[in-house]
Amino acid sequence: MRRTILISAFSLLISSLASGQWLETTIQLQSSSFPVELCYNPTGNRVYCSNNLRDNIVVIDGASNSIIDTIPTMRYPYVMCHNSSDNRVYCTHDVDSDIDTVVVIDGETNAVIATVAVGQQPRALCWNSADDKVYCANALDNTVSVIDGATSGVIATVDVGAYPFALGYNPTDNKVYCANPYSRDVSVIDAAADSVIATVPAGFYACAFCYNSQDNRMYCANSGTTTNLDSTVTVIDGASDSVVATVSVGIQPKALCYNRTENRVYCANSGSGNVTVIDGALNTVIATVGTGSEPFVLVFNETNNKVYCANLESDDVTVIDGPSNAVVKTITVGEYPYAMAWNPAQNRMYVGNYESSTISVIRDSVPPGIEEKDEGGRMKDESGKMTATIVRGILVLPQPLSPNPQSLACLLDITGRKVTELQPGANDIRHLSPGVYFLRSAVSGRRSAVHKVVIQR
Repeated sequence: MRRTILISAFSLLISSLASGQWLETTIQLQSSSFPVELCYNPTGNRVYCSNNLRDNIVVIDGASNSIIDTIPTMRYPYVMCHNSSDNRVYCTHDVDSDIDTVVVIDGETNAVIATVAVGQQPRALCWNSADDKVYCANALDNTVSVIDGATSGVIATVDVGAYPFALGYNPTDNKVYCANPYSRDVSVIDAAADSVIATVPAGFYACAFCYNSQDNRMYCANSGTTTNLDSTVTVIDGASDSVVATVSVGIQPKALCYNRTENRVYCANSGSGNVTVIDGALNTVIATVGTGSEPFVLVFNETNNKVYCANLESDDVTVIDGPSNAVVKTITVGEYPYAMAWNPAQNRMYVGNYESSTISVIRDSVPPGIEEKDEGGRMKDESGKMTATIVRGILVLPQPLSPNPQSLACLLDITGRKVTELQPGANDIRHLSPGVYFLRSAVSGRRSAVHKVVIQR
C-alpha cells in the first residue's frame, strides 16, 4: 500500500505577537439535539457532533462549516474518538442497562459499518495508535472493552477498578490509563497484552487525563464531590507507574489539557471558576487564571499557542495565552457549552452548546495573518528559500534549514504532539498514519514557520 503526501497550498507564519479570535459563525442543529461531544477527523477534515437526544451524529465539513451528513444511530450517542489508521469514528451508546454499544463509522463515506456490543454504560473511548485498538470504559461493568481497529471486533475485556470513567493513552510506553472514581485509583493497562500491570492510587473521583509527552507523565484530575472535595491532580510517571506528585488545584477540577510548546498542564476547576497552570517539569503551580462560570472543557491550539476553556454557566469561552498565562479574549457562545474540538487545517475551534443545540465556530488568526502561497507542492520559509520537499514518503530538508545552527525541525500531529524529529537531508515518514500533520521549523528572529502536511493512503 502506497501513501501519498500532499502539501497544503499555504503556510502559516507564527509570530510572537498576540493573535485575534472571533466568533466566525453559528451552526444551528435540530431543536432539542443536545450536542454532547465533538470529534475531529483529520483525514477528511470533518467535525462529528453527537446529538444525545436526537439519536444522530451530524457531520460538518471543516473547510466550509456546512453540515454535509446526518448519521442515524442508536439511542443516546455520547463520547467519540477517531482512528487515523483506518479512518473510522467510534461513538458510544447507552441503549439500556443490558445492551450498550459502540457504533463504528467509516470516515470516508460516513456510513455505519459496525455496531459493537460492549459493557454497561460506556463512558470513555481512546485509540491506541501503536496496535490499532480502541478502548471503551464501561462504568457499570467495571471493565474496559478492547476493539480491534481493523475488524471492529472485541478482542479482550479487561477488569479494572470501580466505575471506570476516563481513559488516557501513553504512546511512549504503549499503555492505557483508566480512571476509576469509586475505587479512587487508576488501572494501568499494557496496550500490547491488554492486561492490567499496575493499580495506582489517585484522589477522590478521578475523572480526567492528559499526557505530558516531554516528561512522560500522565496527569489525573480528582474532582471530588460537593460533600467530599478533593481538588487535586495526581501525577503518574509513565515508566514506573508510580505517583511522583500530587498537585493542589482549584475546586472540583473537571478537565485537563497539555501545552507541549510551554510544557504546561492546564486544569479547569468548575467549582472555583478558574484554570490552574502547572509547570510540566516541576509539577508546581505557576499561575491561576480566572475564567467564566463553571469551566468544563479545555483544548490546546498548537498553531497559536493558546488554551481555550468552555464555561458552562456563563455561556462563553475563555482564551488563555500560552506564554503569559493571560486571558486574551472572552467569546460569547451558545447556551451551556459542553464540548469542543479544534480543526487545525482552518485553525477553528468548534464549541457544542448543549442547551441551545448549536455549534459556535471560533476562528483564530495570527498577525500578519495567513499568507496564501502556491508552491507547487513544495514548502518555503518567509524569506522565500526552499525548506522541504517530499517524494514518495521521504521528506527532504535542505541544509541548513535556517540561519540559526541550533534550530531544529520536527513534525507534529494535530494534538501538537511531536511525532518525529527532522534532520537536514532525507527523513523517512512512511510509517506515519494518514492525517494532518504540521512541519515546524525555527527561523531567525521571533518567528517560526509551520507548514501543513496531509498524509493520505
